[in-house]
Amino acid sequence: MSIRERILGCIVVVLGTIVTPVFAQQYPAKPVKVVVPYAPGGGTDAMARVLASQLSGATGATFVVENKAGADGTIGTDQVAKSPNDGHTVLIVPGVSFVLNQVTFKSLPYNVLDDFEPVSMFARGPMVLLASTSVPAESMTELVALLKANPRKYSYAGTDPFTYLTTEMILQGTGTSVLHVPYKGGGPGLLAVVGGHADLMVSSLAPALPQIRAGKVKALAVTTKTRSPSLPNVPTIAETVIPDFDLATWFGMLAPKGTPKSVVAYLNDAVNKAVEGAEVKKSLGTLGVDGVRTNPEQVAVVLRAELDKFRKAAKDTNLPTQ
Repeated sequence: MSIRERILGCIVVVLGTIVTPVFAQQYPAKPVKVVVPYAPGGGTDAMARVLASQLSGATGATFVVENKAGADGTIGTDQVAKSPNDGHTVLIVPGVSFVLNQVTFKSLPYNVLDDFEPVSMFARGPMVLLASTSVPAESMTELVALLKANPRKYSYAGTDPFTYLTTEMILQGTGTSVLHVPYKGGGPGLLAVVGGHADLMVSSLAPALPQIRAGKVKALAVTTKTRSPSLPNVPTIAETVIPDFDLATWFGMLAPKGTPKSVVAYLNDAVNKAVEGAEVKKSLGTLGVDGVRTNPEQVAVVLRAELDKFRKAAKDTNLPTQ
C-alpha cells in the first residue's frame, strides 16, 4: 500500500468517527411525523398523542401525530415503510395487529420484518377470557370440564383475527370444542356475552373491566404469563390449564428500514424515559396495559417469534385470509 493510500485510509476512518456523532447531534432536524394507521379517537391514537406530547417536551423537538387510516392499518403502515429513512417519520402500532396483517393478508406492499427498524415496545398487557354469567363455571378447570362434557354446545364471540386465534389456541391447548360466532368488533362481542347471546370471549382489558367489576361477566383467566395488576385475583391460563401459555396485546414504535442506528437509539431512549412519566402511565392504564422499557433487539425478537407463532396458529385453525 502506497503512502497516499494509507493517508486516504486514515482520512476515511477519521471522517467516519466524526460524521455519525454529528448526524446524531443534528437529529431531529425538523418535526418528527408520528403516523398512526388508524382513525382519530381510538386507543392507539390516544396513546400516540400522549407519547408524542411527552417526547416533544422531553427532547425539545416537535413530534406530530398524523392519522392515516384504512385497510386494517396497512395504508398508513405502507406509507411509513416507503418514507425517507432519516428518522423523521415513525410508526405507532398495536403490535399484534401489525404482525397479524402479515398473516391474514394474501399480499402486502411491505414486509413487517424486512421493511422496518424496531424502535421500542413501550406498552404490554393481557387479554382476558370472559364468560357469560349463565355459564356454570367459575374457574378455568371447571370451564374445561364443562366444555369437554358438552362439545360445541357453547359459543364464543370472535371479534378479530387476534381474538379468534387466541381463543382457538386455548381450545386446542385444552382439547375442547366451542362454536365460533363472529361479531363486528369488540364492543358488539362484549355486549353479546353480557346479554348471554354468546358464552365466551377473549377481550382486551380496558373495555372488559367495567363489566367485570359490575358483575355482568365473569373473568376466568388472563392470557399473559403473569397476572394483571388490574385483576390480581384472576389467574393466568399458564398457571391453570396450559403451561407456558403467553399472549399479550402490545404497542410499539417502528421506523423505516435503514434508519441510522444512532437515530433509533435516540428514539428508543426518549420513549423509554417517556413511559415512566405520570401522564403516559395514566393513559396506558386506561387501555389496560403497562409501560415497559425495551431495546430494538428485544422488539425484533418479539416480532419474529409472534410471526412464527401466528402463522402456525392460522394454519392450524384455518384462519381465512383477505
